Amino acid sequence: MKKITYDITSYTAFSVVKFGALMSEVREAVASPYSYFQKSLDEYTPTDAFDELGFHVHYDKQDKCLFIETFEPMTVSYQHKMLTGKRFGDLKPWLATLTDNLKIEDGSVNMRDLGFGFSLSYDQKAADYTDNSIIKSVFAYAKEYLKELDRLDEYMASLK
Repeated sequence: MKKITYDITSYTAFSVVKFGALMSEVREAVASPYSYFQKSLDEYTPTDAFDELGFHVHYDKQDKCLFIETFEPMTVSYQHKMLTGKRFGDLKPWLATLTDNLKIEDGSVNMRDLGFGFSLSYDQKAADYTDNSIIKSVFAYAKEYLKELDRLDEYMASLK
């Protein structure tokens, strides 16, 4: 399986995939086989799975690209600096020049001010997620997705 690297442009694009693009425009831009599914049975969550490339594209109710998540074999960079497969601690000094949001929560780092985040591998030696954890997958999103994150934060806070 061929590895392809896509570069993130904050809130704007994931390589050829533009946030806010219609489903048909995304499919045309990616030009690769895909399957379509609903991520949730509870609400309208159309998703295209570009499994051969290693990513899913999630759309909003108007079928516009809102959120992208990656997995093997996809590799991802930001400002043309490789993220996937790298130790979090190796990238942390560089990332700290871009954002203050480098807190690991539930195995992920979400840098809302940059419009993307990543999931980390579990550090078996430390029995936790640490600077030695490897960046496994990346997620990126449109600015509109921040409203969804804020809604989720409010809901989680109400449970406490």
